[in-house]
Amino acid sequence: MEDNKIILDFRETDYSDAAVRKDSELVNKVQMEKMMELVGIQVENSKKFKLPEGNKIEKQHHVHNTISIFGNRGAGKTTFLQTALYQISQKYEEEAVLLKVLDPSLLDCKQHPFISIIASIHELVEECINKDYLNRGNISKTDKDKYDFSFKSLLKGLPFIDGVGSANSYQDWDDDLYVSMQGMEKAEASNNLIDNFIKYVYNALKVLGKKCFIIPFDDIDTNINKGFEILEVIRKYLITEQIITILTGDLDLYSKLVRKASWESFSKDFLEKECNYSKRNPDEFSHMINHLENQYLLKVLKPEYRIHLKTIREVVESKEYNILVFFNKANTPLSINKCYTCILSRIGFEINNIRVTNQIIYFLEGLSIRTQMRLLKLLSNDYEQSFDKTTFIHEFINIFWTDIKQKSLDAKSLVNDDSYYPVEMMKFLIDTKSLSDCSDFMPHTNDDILNKALLAISAQFTKQTENSCFMIFDYWVRVCYIKYVVESLKTEDNTDMLDEVIKFSSILEHDDLTKCIGLVEAYSRSIYKSQSSYYKTLPGTIIIKEKISDINNPYTAFLDIISHGTIDQSNHYIRYVSIYKLFAILRDFLFHSIENQYSHVSNNEYSDLLLLKKISQFRGYLEPIFTKDKYEIKINNDELDPIVWNQNMMTSQWYDLSRKLIDWSKKYSYINIMIYPQLLNRIFTRTFFTMINIDHSSSYVNLGQKFNAYIIAFLNSVLVECSFDSMIDKKHNIELIIDNTKKIEYVFKSNLYNLRELNDFSLLYWLIDCPLLKLFIDPVFYNLIKVSEKLEDNRKKLDMSYVEREQTYRLLSLKSKLKEYNELSEKLLIAIRWSEDFQMKTNLDNKKNNLTRLIFSLEPVENEIMFLDINMSNNMIFSKIEKLSIMLEKVGLAINDLTKQIESVEMFLKNKVDVAQEHQMNDNEKNKNFYYRFFNLMCRIKLNNR
Repeated sequence: MEDNKIILDFRETDYSDAAVRKDSELVNKVQMEKMMELVGIQVENSKKFKLPEGNKIEKQHHVHNTISIFGNRGAGKTTFLQTALYQISQKYEEEAVLLKVLDPSLLDCKQHPFISIIASIHELVEECINKDYLNRGNISKTDKDKYDFSFKSLLKGLPFIDGVGSANSYQDWDDDLYVSMQGMEKAEASNNLIDNFIKYVYNALKVLGKKCFIIPFDDIDTNINKGFEILEVIRKYLITEQIITILTGDLDLYSKLVRKASWESFSKDFLEKECNYSKRNPDEFSHMINHLENQYLLKVLKPEYRIHLKTIREVVESKEYNILVFFNKANTPLSINKCYTCILSRIGFEINNIRVTNQIIYFLEGLSIRTQMRLLKLLSNDYEQSFDKTTFIHEFINIFWTDIKQKSLDAKSLVNDDSYYPVEMMKFLIDTKSLSDCSDFMPHTNDDILNKALLAISAQFTKQTENSCFMIFDYWVRVCYIKYVVESLKTEDNTDMLDEVIKFSSILEHDDLTKCIGLVEAYSRSIYKSQSSYYKTLPGTIIIKEKISDINNPYTAFLDIISHGTIDQSNHYIRYVSIYKLFAILRDFLFHSIENQYSHVSNNEYSDLLLLKKISQFRGYLEPIFTKDKYEIKINNDELDPIVWNQNMMTSQWYDLSRKLIDWSKKYSYINIMIYPQLLNRIFTRTFFTMINIDHSSSYVNLGQKFNAYIIAFLNSVLVECSFDSMIDKKHNIELIIDNTKKIEYVFKSNLYNLRELNDFSLLYWLIDCPLLKLFIDPVFYNLIKVSEKLEDNRKKLDMSYVEREQTYRLLSLKSKLKEYNELSEKLLIAIRWSEDFQMKTNLDNKKNNLTRLIFSLEPVENEIMFLDINMSNNMIFSKIEKLSIMLEKVGLAINDLTKQIESVEMFLKNKVDVAQEHQMNDNEKNKNFYYRFFNLMCRIKLNNR
């Protein structure tokens, strides 16, 4: 059925300008039907209009029947008005006279709108009379005389209109005769101005042989100076049934015009006196203005005569019409939803993700019709010219250039390619105070201008990630990581905290992210301490309390890839490992290696090795000092001596790692999916919350296994979120585990196995192949990942080997931890006995028995030193002993729990040992393997899970 279709045909027009449209092209068909119905009613009323007999004009019924057409900017009001006027001219040609559209922006600043209306009517009447005279027509002399008389009567009253005559109409009244003969005549004309205007309209229409004038006003709300003046003209003068007034604009703007005029009616001096001396409540005036606004708009722009134009979204949701779009070189029309799906695909979104696609289409269909016509025109040009992706996105961003400029202090940087584009993205989020809500750059806020800017920036980022893989990690660190850091600091004003973090870390500078990560950690550590959260860390970050003793072991140096440290003003040093530093290392290495490829500086096979070692080296950063909301920045930028460094670090393992990273980066070009901010944000968010569950688990007792879990959590997040984008789980009826509270290694292994025969996960497989990620994954588990698509028997054998290996490492860590708790238990018992002896013996006896003091560490329960001395007061000693007694009870419970865990693991291993030994790699062969040896080192580093 053609009646329920709206056809937008870009083969015939580009819809760039307001113009008369066919019925089939009108987006607001229902509204046009209502418009013609309202006009029809008023035309019929005009036919019945008669002037009262004699001078009984005061009995004439005054009407306010303005037809108002409301819509936001770009909603198609002018096109709707022009089309409506065209249809009126065709349907009511015999009854109505259409005046030119009055646009206040085109009126002379000193010209009163009422004068313009009268001038337009007079021009039409004079033209008609002149034509009638030449053609010897039928206009009677009586009608002409009546018109001339009413015109002159009207003119006499015009000088008394505000803004037309002089400020003081009585300034020349210094002559008695003048006052009596001319002054009173003008005063009478002023008093009868409205009646004279009604007579004038009636007589003008009689000369023209018509029944009514149609006076259209377009967008008068946009003119602050003329807008309210025109509303007053409509209210005071255009009140005869022989005038049909049509008005377009934005109801909110009309409301503001009325409120502005209402407030200006009260002088500032009056308001101050009323509030200060009469003690009137200021809210009273505000309520009064609200009431005046409401009543004014109800009178002048009656609700029953209001037409609200719909957006395309509202038309689609109403299901009244189907919107179809024709393009050149397209055989069949596309639905509006299909058009926007094509646009989303061209700017880098995965259209198979229905939730994301529908969300953006919902936003686009709610934009102004003017904006949507430009988007559809872009798609039309693409059909004709076959734009490449870069050109298409460039043109797409141009449509939203003004929106970006309104929200950004540096719009040019956001619309152009930039190797530091994530810096500009972060600056934008800071400028708009939208980091917490808009880090995914999706249009889901209540601010349409911000939404348009976010979508355009997302497209620009997606375009650049196609050839710049480092931007993936750059975005994760600069945007996602910083967002969660600020949230973790939990201050009353996160905006101020964000500014301080940015300033201290230089995260918005064109600097390496490895340095910025360390500075962020130093700042966070200082804040945590000020909040008495001494051991708090962001999920994905681990404090290493055990001293790294294998300094001469070359494998320890590889631990620096994920390590950095902070130093407080007491020279207290803390070492961390962080998955975020790993992301920063990947970003910096990829960034500089790509930069080196295009530089004119000579590049050899060792330059990448030197780059990797330089950005990977361990650094310590001084924590800031907080004094009265200010801090002093001190940063330790000391580096190793370059000569010693080159001698010590030119190892085959480092060289091999750097070459593999280069080869791996080149494989990025084979990724067949688009990388857009919302996908990356989802991956980071899922990783972050999975790491929270990992931190809460007591099963990870050493660094190797816990960091392995972090990496697996990250890879599983990539898998799950990419599957949502491709809808593979729905297409192939695959049950993915999306619950991140379960043991992540088994979740990922199960998900990967279920997807083993599918090839739509190029980003995941690219990341799995990353040499640096591989370095921190349990080698047995990594082999299990790589053979997930191979024979079932091989997979099961490796699976068995991994479980046995995991439990073996766990057993070693549990026993080491049990030993620490037993040692602490003995120290606590000694201290308690010491206190008992202290009570029974004199100070002199204690001194003779060399029991004057005790000093011992409270590790692994607390990172403190316990000090007891007989010279302390009794209250202090007893207070400390009470604390130690409570701690002894906790330690006893921990020892009991650790013993049970050890027994459970030993029982498990006893049952598995025969099968595991059969498939276990030869120990000598393992020890020769770089990845095994490094992971063994990591598993020797115990963690304290308090």
